[in-house]
Amino acid sequence: MDDDRTTEAGVDARDTIAWLINAFRPPTAEAIKTLGLRESDLDHLESEYVRLFLNSATMPVAHLEAAAWLLGEEEPPTVFMEDLSRECAALGLRVPVNSPVPPDHLTVLLELLYAKRLSGASALPSEDPFARRFLVPWVPRFLERLEAADPPSFYRRAGNVLASLLGLGRPGAVTTPERFNAEGDS
Repeated sequence: MDDDRTTEAGVDARDTIAWLINAFRPPTAEAIKTLGLRESDLDHLESEYVRLFLNSATMPVAHLEAAAWLLGEEEPPTVFMEDLSRECAALGLRVPVNSPVPPDHLTVLLELLYAKRLSGASALPSEDPFARRFLVPWVPRFLERLEAADPPSFYRRAGNVLASLLGLGRPGAVTTPERFNAEGDS
């Protein structure tokens, strides 16, 4: 690997992170185009997004917020949030407070990881201290729940791309956005 900004598959990590940010945001017509999906997929992905990440009977199948996965852990979510604020301050960023999503939302954490990449972080995301601290402790459980919910192939593959980015790879899984788009199903 010549460029320290590429993933194990040789894909620019920033491109992969940007793809994941769009994949785990609520689906929109613009996001569908960015993700390389068909416009006809929008309604199905919207309903699946609601089922998987917002409300399924009494609670989401797979919470997109770190705090939901950290409850009952040795470290309370408040410590996680305080550390996140400090890390953002060190990067010259602020944890978003007036955002429609909470600061511990997967897409916000990916946006912060992306900002780190833009500021010259040279470690692979799987080796990045920010990712190891703020994503790796809870994302494996998130991915387990997502997979158990029988998601459409788009969200299954987005989970595999996320796992690969963080070094939590799944043998034989499609792990790059380009391969997902080339196969073209959702």
